[in-house]
Amino acid sequence: SAMGRLGQLGIYLKNMGVLLELGKIDRVIFDKTGTLTSAQHQLAFHGRPLSDREWVAVRSIAAQSTHPISRAIASENGEWRAESGQVASGVREEAGRGITGNFFGHAIAIGSASFLQSLRTENLDLLESQEHATAVGIDGDYAGAFTLQPTLRTGISEMISKIKERMPVSLISGDS
Repeated sequence: SAMGRLGQLGIYLKNMGVLLELGKIDRVIFDKTGTLTSAQHQLAFHGRPLSDREWVAVRSIAAQSTHPISRAIASENGEWRAESGQVASGVREEAGRGITGNFFGHAIAIGSASFLQSLRTENLDLLESQEHATAVGIDGDYAGAFTLQPTLRTGISEMISKIKERMPVSLISGDS
């Protein structure tokens, strides 16, 4: 009966033994990414003002990557189009580190601070307060950094509050 009722509520348990074990739980531990947060993130750029051509160049190089942060950068502020005939060139990606390429006459580097440092990007000391940010270098100079702020799923705050009334709640995450 309990398994049937849970199924009606959209809760599916592997077997009856799981139901019996639920009574022994004394703490709930969540993994943040994808469990408490949605796939939608708020992207923010912290840095010097970029010209329209620089924005298009950064987004064009980011669009060449399959990394989720690069994809978010590429789609920032909706749809965009480069001028007809413009193509990114010299694009090179190092998995887990960053991507470089040329567009609109700008040399673009997007990635970790250590990646930009290895490219001898100037003025990276400005990045020190953005420890977990995605840095952007334009023409060999640090221009700023993107930070992603995860968005909580609807109803998560209320659900956690209710659980905390009965037992401790913890969070596991590889993020900052």
